[in-house]
Amino acid sequence: MSELADKLVALVKEADCMAKNADTGLKQLPNGNWAYRVTYTWDGKKRDTSIRLDEDGQPYKRKADARRARDKKLLELRTHKETGLTGCRLKDIWDCYLQKDAPAKAPATVKKYSSLWNRHIKEKFGDRYINELTVSDINVYLCELYNSGLSWKYVESFLKLFNKLYKFAYSEEKIDSIRYNRMFVDKVTKIKMPGISQEDYEQCGKIETYNSYEINQISKVFGQGDCYTAFLFGYMCGLRIAETFGLMWDDYNWETHQITVCRQMAREDGQFCLRLVKTLKSSRVIDVPDILHEDLLQKIRQQKRHPTREYQMRATEMVLDKTKNKKVVKIYGGDFINRKANGELLTTNSIKYYACKIKKETGIDFRYHALRRTHLTFLANQNIPAVEVMNRAGHKKFETTMKYYVNRSEESMKQLMDTLNNITTEEQVYEITDAVTGQTRLVKESELIMKKNIGALIPH
Repeated sequence: MSELADKLVALVKEADCMAKNADTGLKQLPNGNWAYRVTYTWDGKKRDTSIRLDEDGQPYKRKADARRARDKKLLELRTHKETGLTGCRLKDIWDCYLQKDAPAKAPATVKKYSSLWNRHIKEKFGDRYINELTVSDINVYLCELYNSGLSWKYVESFLKLFNKLYKFAYSEEKIDSIRYNRMFVDKVTKIKMPGISQEDYEQCGKIETYNSYEINQISKVFGQGDCYTAFLFGYMCGLRIAETFGLMWDDYNWETHQITVCRQMAREDGQFCLRLVKTLKSSRVIDVPDILHEDLLQKIRQQKRHPTREYQMRATEMVLDKTKNKKVVKIYGGDFINRKANGELLTTNSIKYYACKIKKETGIDFRYHALRRTHLTFLANQNIPAVEVMNRAGHKKFETTMKYYVNRSEESMKQLMDTLNNITTEEQVYEITDAVTGQTRLVKESELIMKKNIGALIPH
C-alpha cells in the first residue's frame, strides 16, 4: 500500500514539475494581460527579451495565448539556429542588396531607395535583426511617418522598400518562408498602409494633364528654342523624358513613320549614359503623327547639311552606352535626334530651362511627364482600346493604363455634360424609311410601339 502511495506522490510531483516548466517565462501584468520572456544566444550575445504584444500589436488576453506565442518563438529560434538564419541585421541585407541586386535596377530607383534608407530607415531599423521585426513594428512606423505630415504616396515608398529588402532576404535564404509570407503575402496578416485621408485619396487618383490652352502656350515657348522636337515626342507620342533624349536617327523608320523606343538617357556620376528602358514592356514601336514626322524631316536636314566647323566640334560629346550588358561603350558624337542648332547635345537637363521659362512667361507649372499623361488621357477620352493605349505607353500593368480611363479630365467632363444636356422629357422621334416607296419620314416612338403591338396580334 505504501509503495502505491509513493508512486502517486511521485506522479503528482512530476505533474507539478511539468506544469511549472510549461509556465516558465510567463507572467501576468498588472492590467490583467499576459507576457512571456525568452532567453537565447544570438550572434554570439546572450539576449533576454520580454514580449507583451503579438505580431499584430495586440496584447495577450489569456495565459494560453502567451504560452502558444512563447512556444512558437522558441521553435522559430531553434529552426533559425539549425538552418543558419540567425544574426542577420537589416543593414546587412541592405548592403548585400546594393552589391548584388541594385546594379541591375534603374539608377533613379536605387537613388530613391538610398535616400529613404539613409534619411529614415537606417537609424530606426538598421541594427534590428530581420527575424525580430514584426508586422506590428512596421505598421506602427508607417503610421508615424504618415502622421508626421508626409504624403500617402511617399509613405507607400517605404513599404515598397521593406518589401524589396525582405524579398531579397528570402531569396538569399536569410529569412524563412513562414515569416516572409506572414509579413508580405498573406492578405490577413501582411503589413498594410495606414488609412488614407480624403485629400490624399483625391490627389492619388488625380492625373496631372494640360488643357488645349495650356498646350498652345507651352508649344509657343518650346517653338522659340531647340527643344520643340522633344516637346512633340512627349505630347504626341507619350514618351518619357529619358526615352525622348535617348532616341537616335536609326530608331526612326521613314517609310512606316514609326519610332522604336529601346533606350533611355540618364545622368550617373556626372556623366550622361544610355541604359535600357524601364521594363521589357517599355521597349516598343509606336506610330508617329504627321506633324512630328514633318518636324523630324526638317531636323535631320538641318543636322546632316550643317556646314560649319563649330557644329562638327559641338557634335562630339561623349555618352556612355550601358545597354550592352556589363560592357560600357563610349559614344563620341552620337547620332542623337535631339541636338541644338549649333550641334550641342540636348539632354534631360535641357528641359529645366524651358520649365522656368514657361513658368515666367505663362504662369504654368511645367512638368515633362504631364505631356505623357495628357497624351494618354486624350487617347482614353477618344475611346481608343485600352490595349492599344497600354502598348503605346509601354505600361507593364493593365491597371496603370486603366487609370487614364477613369480619370476625370476637362474633356471627359464636357462629354458627360453634353450627354446629360441631351436628356429630355419629350417623346423620342425616329427617322424611318418606307420599304415600298423608299421615302423617309419622322415617326414618334409611340407610333412605332403601336405598330409593333398590332403586328403581334395579327397572325402572319
